[in-house]
Amino acid sequence: MTNEDRRELILKAARELFARTGLEGARTAQLAKAAGVSERLLYKHFPSKEALHEAALKSMVDEILGGGSRVMSLEPSTSTLVVLTHYLVHVLLVHSPERDAHVRAILRSLAGDTRFVRYAHAQGVGLIRAKLQKCVEAAIAAGDIPKKGARPRVASFLTEALVEGVGPWLMSDPPVVDFGIDRESLIEEVTRFALRGLGLGEETIRRSYNPKALALLAG
Repeated sequence: MTNEDRRELILKAARELFARTGLEGARTAQLAKAAGVSERLLYKHFPSKEALHEAALKSMVDEILGGGSRVMSLEPSTSTLVVLTHYLVHVLLVHSPERDAHVRAILRSLAGDTRFVRYAHAQGVGLIRAKLQKCVEAAIAAGDIPKKGARPRVASFLTEALVEGVGPWLMSDPPVVDFGIDRESLIEEVTRFALRGLGLGEETIRRSYNPKALALLAG
């Protein structure tokens, strides 16, 4: 195993443990055991538990949002608003161990040490929110969202909060809430709900939203 492979193995184990226990709750012995390495080797790659925690936070955000470069490169517009909203919903609701760990880390951080959630919002989801705000402004300028009473900054945050609020209900197996539809259909329903909340009319949504095509883009 190369040094890079071993480093990634340590980071993967650390993400899962930190998501469950937070920084203070995790011990270096636990981290080493979870990664299948000695504490000495752990410190060879990361000089301190805090350094490993910071690297784990960064890698978690990068892994969750790493596929968004194509979406983020699109020019602000109504169509980009639709694409970006679907992407945000997909990223936060599609099922995977990494995404579930991300949700757990967000919840733990909000309830205690806010370091992770602040980092995630500055470097990850927060960047999507900033892009979302520009797209809302572009949709208002295009006449696709009513100008009266529109607050793009608030609307973009509420969209993000809506999606993040659904995620925790889907982590258990079976989910705490039975929505009566599969996850792909739920992603579509949440996306449509969010687009309506942003102020887009049904005709604009019908014209601009193609869930199957955007699922390929979201990866």
